Amino acid sequence: MDVVKRENSVILLEDDYNTKYQGFNPSDEESWIFMKLMQNAYLEQSLLAASVISEKLKAGPIKGDRGIWQNPFLILWQTAMPAVLVELGFISNTMDLATLRQEDNRNRLADCLFEAFKDYKALYDSSVEIRHPREEKAAPAEPVAEKPVQTNSAPVKTEPVAAAPAIALYGTQIFASSRTIDPSDPMFYGYIPVVINIGSLNKYIIGVFEDPEEARKANISIKEKYPSSFMVKIVDGATSRFK
Repeated sequence: MDVVKRENSVILLEDDYNTKYQGFNPSDEESWIFMKLMQNAYLEQSLLAASVISEKLKAGPIKGDRGIWQNPFLILWQTAMPAVLVELGFISNTMDLATLRQEDNRNRLADCLFEAFKDYKALYDSSVEIRHPREEKAAPAEPVAEKPVQTNSAPVKTEPVAAAPAIALYGTQIFASSRTIDPSDPMFYGYIPVVINIGSLNKYIIGVFEDPEEARKANISIKEKYPSSFMVKIVDGATSRFK
């Protein structure tokens, strides 16, 4: 959080920053709460985009992966869409600096980002198909007509079998990360998290109950330790926002 405050505090150097940034104050608690609410509106999509970008960059010239983390940076809050902040390398690192100085490597990084955006667009909007022009779509095989089987027996009537309803659980998602974190880590404050894996992302959820009212009661104390957390519903290993 200290890193976020230092990054956001640069707006104080601008003239009339209070008007330009709609009253946002990097040191004011109310501004933090408002910013977190705004950022959470596109949290799931942003995490998905970050996951795709992280995978694509593994094929680039800088392969170091520091993982995916959720932080309320001002530049992400000011967007009205899914948004991620990507650190491709550090000029303070001699190896990264040498890599970034070469145009070919910069182009490769740009290609990785383009491929990531293309894949994310396909996931976000399945109605859009993006293929390379040289890719030929194989023609589907012609269906083979089956001849009816003659039988003297009477048709057997079958009744539809109702599938067992999936059990829903309710809890509080405290954060998501590409890293696998030990459940005994002090950052969980003694809670044992339920981990839901979505692609390369791990969603960490605590205060999980079958009764939504019990989950709401637990959420009150959890919010004191994790202000940016929110309630979710878990069904068949998938999560959705829950109020």
